Amino acid sequence: MSRSAGHRSVRLRTRHVLVVLVLMCSMCTASAQPEVPPGIGPLPDPLKGAKSGAIVNTNHSALYRKLLPPEIAELLDVGEFQFEAMLQPREPERWTSPKPTSTDAFEVMTSGELRGVPHSGLRSQMFEVPSVPQGDMKQLAYKVLWNSTGTIAQMKLIAERIKVGIFHRADAAPYWLEFLVERIYPLALGESPGTEKPLFREKIAAIKPPALEKLSWLTLRFFGGGEDFVWAASPMINSIRQMTGSNRSDAIFSRIFAPDDLFVWSGKNELIDATAISVQQLLVPIFEGREASSERRESCVVKSFERDAEIQSNADSKRFPGAGAWVPTNTVMVLRNVWRVELSSRDPYTNDARQAVYVDVESGLPVYKIVWDQAGRATKVVMGLLRSVVSEERGSYAAWAGEYVIYPGDGARVALLVEEASQCDAAIKGREIRDFDPSSFVVFESSGGRAEASDKKPETRQTSSDVLD
Repeated sequence: MSRSAGHRSVRLRTRHVLVVLVLMCSMCTASAQPEVPPGIGPLPDPLKGAKSGAIVNTNHSALYRKLLPPEIAELLDVGEFQFEAMLQPREPERWTSPKPTSTDAFEVMTSGELRGVPHSGLRSQMFEVPSVPQGDMKQLAYKVLWNSTGTIAQMKLIAERIKVGIFHRADAAPYWLEFLVERIYPLALGESPGTEKPLFREKIAAIKPPALEKLSWLTLRFFGGGEDFVWAASPMINSIRQMTGSNRSDAIFSRIFAPDDLFVWSGKNELIDATAISVQQLLVPIFEGREASSERRESCVVKSFERDAEIQSNADSKRFPGAGAWVPTNTVMVLRNVWRVELSSRDPYTNDARQAVYVDVESGLPVYKIVWDQAGRATKVVMGLLRSVVSEERGSYAAWAGEYVIYPGDGARVALLVEEASQCDAAIKGREIRDFDPSSFVVFESSGGRAEASDKKPETRQTSSDVLD
């Protein structure tokens, strides 16, 4: 063989290897660190010595707006939203999904339902998904949503004490409330009451101010295509009313948050049609402050997010002149790969008829949600916050740190910031299955001093009454 023929042979073999590597890369998961797109930036890289990020305001909108959902980019355009931007977290390995705690096999059907109910409940990383959308797009979208659901569900029993700030205008001082969100996953705890297989039971209760005490919502969600069972307790009428599953898209009261807004996306996967899916590069807000203090209480680990571990708003720090009072000021926006899932609801009565949910690939957590009305107007925008936490069992992973609910129509903004988070491996007193029951989740004292309790059964639907309108 001549030298020139040998060189051609080497070139052909090299080209073949490159093609194989490209094909192999296309089958990888979408977890590789995204590269900065042309015309974007700058995005300082802390792993290359950057001490801080780029401060982004309306003057830099053209350089960054492509890395935001359009509805968030509009806030940057007018100067309401400002932020610090970096290429990636200082410790990227800490911003991943929790390690799975079981090896159950899962299969999703074209309806969005899981084929067979897992005996031990859901887990993180339930489905492997390719880096580039391929195959059955609808089924892929359902897999991404179920992965997101499983990331939270693997915690078995969670309780989040949340500080809720209501900003009637973007530049207004907030009015602060406090809520407790408790969610129990019966199958993960080895329990399955009733005839239907439960996904979770959830209580949302107002804690402060005292006038709102006993304002509570209870949800029982089951696997399958049936709607949720929902009850609302109102201190205004000292009564409990059963509502419909559609009411989970309603705000608990005017211009606050809806139950389906929690964790950015808490909708029912089996009651939506996934219409499109894509992978995008977006800036995602994370909190890199001090690690929360932890305390073991019975079977629970309780983390408190105070002082240096607390998320600050522009109303207090005044870091970003001219920005909205609600804007977080000690967070940083980092470039992440996200799944964008477009969906429409099969429920004709929900407020969230058409949505787009953005799910962070690395952590499996939803980070943005956009809701539109029938005319195509955005009625609600939700932006989630991530923080990194440490667990003895699961190591370091990303967790939900709160979110912002933005109402474009009237300028109202709502901040939900987690102050304390509990994760339990077993039920504890006050947080057992019987404490998530419509007959006992709230008890009102009657005028004669006797307790008034509902006799409704979890598997029996009653006439819906929305007591909070």
